[in-house]
Amino acid sequence: MTEDLARRAVASLHWRWMPGMLICPRAGDPAYRIVGVWLVEERQTGTYWKDPTIIPMRRDPIGLPDLDDPATLGCLLALVREAWDDRYLCASLSPRKLWMVDGWSLHDTEAEALVAALEAAP
Repeated sequence: MTEDLARRAVASLHWRWMPGMLICPRAGDPAYRIVGVWLVEERQTGTYWKDPTIIPMRRDPIGLPDLDDPATLGCLLALVREAWDDRYLCASLSPRKLWMVDGWSLHDTEAEALVAALEAAP
């Protein structure tokens, strides 16, 4: 996973943190998995979230999603399906061994295809 790809995902209008996602924090801090999320407060400066371990979270938390983690990738797929209002959307491998989401543009990885689909959602 590249940091740029994870930043693109989080910057998407349709992004939100979901239970099961793995967060790669800043260097030196341990990674952690979100086990539950609920809205605490929404202000003009940002949306603030908390998880059951009382870690203050915002739309731009102290870390990025680990898009190499299978659970995080599954959550990303769920966000793409929700954004497009299509519960059957899926990422698939083309005959040229490139990833696509329902025939859209081709990408080197499944994560790249899902992030592109999330960004392109209406």
